[in-house]
Amino acid sequence: MEQSRPKEERATPAMPETVTDEFTDQVAADFTGEHPESVEPTTESTEQAVLEEEKVKDEIEIQIDLLKDPDWVVRREAAITLGEMGDERCVEPLGHALRDGDWQVREVAIEALGQIGSPAVELLIKLLRDWDIRKYAIAALGKIRDERVLDPL
Repeated sequence: MEQSRPKEERATPAMPETVTDEFTDQVAADFTGEHPESVEPTTESTEQAVLEEEKVKDEIEIQIDLLKDPDWVVRREAAITLGEMGDERCVEPLGHALRDGDWQVREVAIEALGQIGSPAVELLIKLLRDWDIRKYAIAALGKIRDERVLDPL
């Protein structure tokens, strides 16, 4: 009966229609004896974590440099990005952006400080004295859950 099938069918063992990544990973793990759950963190994974941290630091520095760009749109977008990062190292550069010549840059810098939260509270409280930007400072402080904002508001 084996002779009645075409030669290609006889030579090829039965393979599943779809082979998943999990399946191939499992076969490779069985072959090498290293199962993913038993592998301890390597120097390579530690180096990767350090590189990721450096990448974030570099990104913050890039955005801080962009706050000095001659184009107000670039400065505005840099302030927005720094706020989204939420890192307390962004407070001081955003404080400098409050003196920007363009009102839109100043406005988003205040909003960004509100996104950063508690590390920016003192600076935002000082902004309450400036009647031109007071409403933006109040809005930013209103988003921060910090006891220090209760008294000034």
